[in-house]
Amino acid sequence: MVQSQYIRDILTLLLDDDEYALLSQQVEYIKDETFDYTNSGVFVNFKHEEQGLNYKQDNQHIRLNGVLIKSDEIDIAAEASLVINDGLIDYLEIWSYGDIYPSADLTHYTLEQQWKDEPDRKKIVR
Repeated sequence: MVQSQYIRDILTLLLDDDEYALLSQQVEYIKDETFDYTNSGVFVNFKHEEQGLNYKQDNQHIRLNGVLIKSDEIDIAAEASLVINDGLIDYLEIWSYGDIYPSADLTHYTLEQQWKDEPDRKKIVR
């Protein structure tokens, strides 16, 4: 299971669509294996437990985006994007609109869905 509450919150909002029901079920069976921080963001790579392979989504290669991240811990805002390879959650990319992204999970943040023609959902952690 994903240990980071921050990452779990992002995944929940990114996968909040009936079209990605199988992918959202994979979240229970993935682990946040590595965090590769850059100056402007982070790549979170996931490891799959065998049970998660039962929720593979039609061998798709897609990139899901649409979550805006705001926090007093970053200078402007950031965005999150989830990469799916061969129907499995592969990695999450977070990048800052500003110059610097911290080298640890944010602890105070607001996550906002940014999908067109959909009601916004927010997750606020203070």
